[in-house]
Amino acid sequence: MESLYFGCPVFGTPYGSLTEIIQPNVGITSNSLSALVDAVQNANQFDPKICHEYVMENFTSIHMTNAYLSKYETVLSGHQLNDIAPTLKTVQTEKFLPFLP
Repeated sequence: MESLYFGCPVFGTPYGSLTEIIQPNVGITSNSLSALVDAVQNANQFDPKICHEYVMENFTSIHMTNAYLSKYETVLSGHQLNDIAPTLKTVQTEKFLPFLP
């Protein structure tokens, strides 16, 4: 969020929460080394203003606080956050970043 706030696109792997956060207009996530290198080399294709606006529209302290409060209120009122409990679909056995030794 800090990088985006200052107008810098984000380039990272799809592991963790980045895929839920990074939209194609503000960066990329990939497990391909060549795709990440290409994206960094062409970073000027991302508009710094759009990166900043994306954060301001979705991730300010007010937005995040309200989202958390909404979740807490849901749970405290006796409801579940998910219709179906999350489960592990498969155990990952391959390497996360195939380009690393």
